[in-house]
Amino acid sequence: IPEPPGAPRLVHCMARLGPMARDIADLELGMQILTGWTPYNQVPPLGSAVPVPVDKLKLLYIQDFGGAIAMDPDYVEVLDRFVADLGAAGVQVVRKEDLFDMADVADLWCALIAAMIGQVSPKPPLITSCKDPLNDLLNKHWDQASAKSHGFALGRREALVAEYAQVLSGYDGLILPVAACGAMKLGEYGLVKLPSGVEVFNVTATISHNVFGNVLGTPSVVFPIGSVGCEAAGVKLPVGVQLMGQRWSDMTLLSHAKAIQDALQLKFEPSPNFL
Repeated sequence: IPEPPGAPRLVHCMARLGPMARDIADLELGMQILTGWTPYNQVPPLGSAVPVPVDKLKLLYIQDFGGAIAMDPDYVEVLDRFVADLGAAGVQVVRKEDLFDMADVADLWCALIAAMIGQVSPKPPLITSCKDPLNDLLNKHWDQASAKSHGFALGRREALVAEYAQVLSGYDGLILPVAACGAMKLGEYGLVKLPSGVEVFNVTATISHNVFGNVLGTPSVVFPIGSVGCEAAGVKLPVGVQLMGQRWSDMTLLSHAKAIQDALQLKFEPSPNFL
C-alpha cells in the first residue's frame, strides 16, 4: 500500500499486495474488506467508485517497453484483438509509446530494490549467476548500494510519480501488457529466449511489464483477455492485460475494469490440467 495522499514519500517499500479473485465483482468485495476498520493499521483511503459508462472511457495504451524485453508475437495478437474489441464497444483507446523512458524506469526499479536490500544483505546467487537486462542492472546498483544511492533513487521516483499523474490526468486508465510472454511451466526456472533473440531469466520475462506500477505505487487490476501456447506444457494458457489508474483510485479503477469485463464478456476459463 503506497503512502497516504499528502504524506511524505521518504520511505518506500516495493512490496505490493492485492487479492486474487474469479472476477471483478469478487475483487470489489475483497477491496471493501481491505478498507474495513482495523485496530492495527491505518485504513487505506481508497475512496468510493466513480463509475463511467464503457462508451465514455478514454484509455491510454502502451505496448512496447523497448530494449531487449520484446513481446511474444502471439501475445501481441491477443492484445491487438482486445484493443480492437474495446474500440468496437465505444472505448477511446489512445496508443502512445514515447511518453515514458521505460529503460530508465527499469533502471530505477533495480536501483530501488538494490538500495533497500543491498545495504543489509549480500547479493543473492540468483542475481550473480544469470545475466539478462534486469539482472545486469541489479548487479550494477547492488555494488553501489548506500543510503545516498537510496535517497537519489527516491528522488527519481518522486519525479516519475509526478510525471505519471500529469500524463494520466486526461485519461481514465492506462492499458499495459502483463508480461513479455505467456505463462511458463510451474516450478521451472532458468533462461528463456524472447522473440528478440535475447535470453533472459524467466522471472524477468514475467515481471518486466509490472515494474512500472511497482515503482509508482499505483493500483493495477489484471484480467484475462485470451490465451497463447505454452511450448513447455504443450497447451494454451490464459494471458491478461493490466489496467492501471491514478494513485488511490482503486475502487474507481475496479469499476472501469468491470465495465470492460461486462461489455466484452471476458471470463477466465482455466484448463482442467492447471490451477
